[in-house]
Amino acid sequence: MKKLLVYSSLFLFSSIAFGQGFGNIATSDQEGNSNNSTQNQTGIENLSDVAQLGNENTVRLRQRGFSNFAFQSQDGNRNLATVRQLGFGLNVADQLSVGNRNTARIGQFGAGFNLAIQDQDGNRNRARIVQNSLNGGQVIAPNSIQAAAVLPSDYSNEAYQFQNGNRNIARSLQFGDENLMDSQQDGNRNSLGTRQIGEGNEIESIQTGRRNFAGSNFRADVGIIQRGENNYALLIQDGVRNTHLTTQRGFGNESYQDVFGDDNYGEAFQRGEENLADLLQTGDSNSGIIIQRGILNSSIIEQTGIGNIATSTQTGFRNSSYTTQN
Repeated sequence: MKKLLVYSSLFLFSSIAFGQGFGNIATSDQEGNSNNSTQNQTGIENLSDVAQLGNENTVRLRQRGFSNFAFQSQDGNRNLATVRQLGFGLNVADQLSVGNRNTARIGQFGAGFNLAIQDQDGNRNRARIVQNSLNGGQVIAPNSIQAAAVLPSDYSNEAYQFQNGNRNIARSLQFGDENLMDSQQDGNRNSLGTRQIGEGNEIESIQTGRRNFAGSNFRADVGIIQRGENNYALLIQDGVRNTHLTTQRGFGNESYQDVFGDDNYGEAFQRGEENLADLLQTGDSNSGIIIQRGILNSSIIEQTGIGNIATSTQTGFRNSSYTTQN
């Protein structure tokens, strides 16, 4: 059994800790500008803790093994934090960034119960979650300065992303079944990219502000994508010039888009059987398009305002479509 402890403070510019074996611990604390901390652990039940206060800080964490823990906190501008975990069992990654031009990345791969937390508050922040659970797991990625309490649930993977500020980007990629992603963005020019591949997945997104749109495929410009069966997607946008797109492929999927504002554009695409697409737009100059391919699909479009355009296209058998305009 090895135990490694590294502590650096007050105007230290670099800290590197490497641990290999069973039950390793690496800790780093830095205050100042242009700080850099790198920690690499290989083994079982590893713990890594990094705290930095200043500008242009960089933290890189890499863990391998079972029941690994990684904690990182930065306060300042131009910060970069990356965490990569590979193993089986319980992996936990926690990131907190306060300031402008921050970038936080978490990658978790393995089987079991995985947990990832990201918190960012400021402008031009970027957060990315990539999680692949082979035997059930959990990813929790709130992108906010305040993170809610984490409790075990019935979901395999979970992702919560909260953003408050301008020009923020939140991206999440989940592989597996019964995933949950809940995202809230409050500000201007925010982007959301989400992709879920599996069954019984849920996506809930709320955007408030101007020029917000929901996107996916890790470019945040194509919409919410779900592939599988019995998936659920809810998108709420309140603001001006919002763009919302949702793509679902499979059986028994549900897509809900509620938009309140001006110059909104909505589009939902579903391919499969027994899918439901519901589009609600309240405001002026809104446009809604729903395209469904398969059998036993249903589409509902409700528009209230002036200058709205609604289009519903269905290909297949025994489909139903309802459109209401006031």
